Amino acid sequence: MPTETAMTTQAKQLAHKATARADEYVGFLEPAREWIIINFGETGLIAAYLLLASIVLLVVAKLSKVAFSTLKYVAIPALILAFIGSVMLDY
Repeated sequence: MPTETAMTTQAKQLAHKATARADEYVGFLEPAREWIIINFGETGLIAAYLLLASIVLLVVAKLSKVAFSTLKYVAIPALILAFIGSVMLDY
């Protein structure tokens, strides 16, 4: 069996810390982690973490795109129209 490098050891420690921290909020992560390790091993666990990270990044990217589109098409034109209306209309 090949020896572990410092990087893989650190990655495993970080993954375990993240799983333990997330387990405080969601109770099914530790049994799911154990099931993945039993059925697929450490490489399966790493693949599951990569899949979860990519899904989270995809969701964050879509939410940020919606937020910036809202600013671009709703908030900024509303502020411009409010400014123009306040300058051109009498009190």
